[in-house]
Amino acid sequence: MERPGTKLSVSSAAPDRTMRFSLRRRVGALLAVVLVGTVGGGRRSGAAAQDGTPADPQEIEATVQRYYDAYNAGNVDALDDVLAPDWVDLPPQPGSGTDIENFKAVLLGSRSAFPDLFFATQDFIVEGNQVAVRSTATGTHEGTFLGVAGTGKPIEFHTIDIHRVEAGRIVETHHVEDLLGVLIQIGGFSPAAGPAAGTPAP
Repeated sequence: MERPGTKLSVSSAAPDRTMRFSLRRRVGALLAVVLVGTVGGGRRSGAAAQDGTPADPQEIEATVQRYYDAYNAGNVDALDDVLAPDWVDLPPQPGSGTDIENFKAVLLGSRSAFPDLFFATQDFIVEGNQVAVRSTATGTHEGTFLGVAGTGKPIEFHTIDIHRVEAGRIVETHHVEDLLGVLIQIGGFSPAAGPAAGTPAP
């Protein structure tokens, strides 16, 4: 990197290295644009709110944190203030659709299986009006989950979510969670033997 007041000199013996570095930097920037553009159903990430004002990363992060607070409290009514009426959840949770009412049923069902389920948010990465969140979830298996009756076993799994925020509400969420890891922890799946008795086939 060039320091203030100096010029960056490149010897004639190293043009290939400099060119390769420049090319890698440009390819990296292009990939970042493509990846950000594909999140949210192919829509480009915006750096401004719908009214044209710059997006405030802290406000966007706070909006998304309220989503996890509602989930941790099992407060489905609080989701109405966090999620847009036409919010979409992708991919669909097991056995449900992609809208708010289906998600509320999933939330209540998951808390029936794991009454103390808690998502500890660890990383928020804000880019324009999108937020990538890394979380670790913990809980105790007290009720039936994916065909496996309560075992009293503690569970821990990791999640990655990408939320798109507009006008102070989440309008779209893409999520990935390690449900196979949960099944293994509660005895519903053995990597060597396959699904345990009573566990539905994929």
